[in-house]
Amino acid sequence: MLQKLQNRLRDLIAAAPLLAGYPVLVEDKGNLASEVENALAIQSMAIVVMPSSGQAKTPQLRGRALSEEEFEIVIHRGLLDDPNGLTTVAIMDTIVPLIQGAATDPDAARSSLFSFKRHDLRENTDGSFARVLIVVTEFTWAPAFSTTNS
Repeated sequence: MLQKLQNRLRDLIAAAPLLAGYPVLVEDKGNLASEVENALAIQSMAIVVMPSSGQAKTPQLRGRALSEEEFEIVIHRGLLDDPNGLTTVAIMDTIVPLIQGAATDPDAARSSLFSFKRHDLRENTDGSFARVLIVVTEFTWAPAFSTTNS
């Protein structure tokens, strides 16, 4: 379920015309650190979406667990000086309206929603920095049921 949610956030962000040509990456089977480094070397910008923390909500229903999940959308800004490049603030101004109130599942009528919570600035020792947007949503971890007879 977390992978589905992170991919939904990635798709919402990647659809923004302002961000055309910039990579929006998620933790997947590839080497995420290498992908970020490559993007920063080429265009000094990369956006990464990943789950950062979660917490069970109480009371728990029998057989299901309601969870509040936080996702980080990290806008990495490298060292290249590009006067025509986007600022992390401009990207944040673009991303927040796209995700605020967006359905976690566009095909489900009663889907949970994403909500913008806060943003932070993180500076790196090499002079680069990242702006981190925290997004939350609630969902239910449902038990996995086998459809085959044993």
